[in-house]
Amino acid sequence: MFIFLVPNIVILNSTSISNFLCINHEPDDLPLIISLSKNISEDQVKITRYQLNKTTINIRIQLKNYLGIFHLLCYSKNKKHQGTRADVIARSK
Repeated sequence: MFIFLVPNIVILNSTSISNFLCINHEPDDLPLIISLSKNISEDQVKITRYQLNKTTINIRIQLKNYLGIFHLLCYSKNKKHQGTRADVIARSK
């Protein structure tokens, strides 16, 4: 299984919106799962997922006055250890 996330690191302002692509180059018919490395309230970070095709999803992250660092994780269902991550750094304006 070969999954990758583009971009793999991003620095945003505390109120930015960014898009990521999660692509599974060796599809196994399992759905792609998106999660964060820590629990963050949806009041601070909103994640929207759009299925583009069988192997690719677009992930939109909207920050709402969030400051800090977290990892965006993408993996096939029940295969978290084989997934990938993007580092997201949110700073003040």
